[in-house]
Amino acid sequence: MLHEWDPIGVSEFAEASDEYDAYALQVYKMVREHADADAIARYLNWVVTSQMWLPGNLDQYRAIATKVLAIHKLGHR
Repeated sequence: MLHEWDPIGVSEFAEASDEYDAYALQVYKMVREHADADAIARYLNWVVTSQMWLPGNLDQYRAIATKVLAIHKLGHR
């Protein structure tokens, strides 16, 4: 997730590899509970805008969520 969703720009720093783990865990839980791409995108947008106080990009987060769901689906065939 670090390379796809990096709102604070830390993906190039090895010591920050766990920076978004808590958020990734929540996304994982959402996927397991059958959340759709829009719900996941809204969660990511909420994190960025409400927790990090940065501008969000719902379309970008929806694309990321779609990838996450596709990867999950491939893993459960």
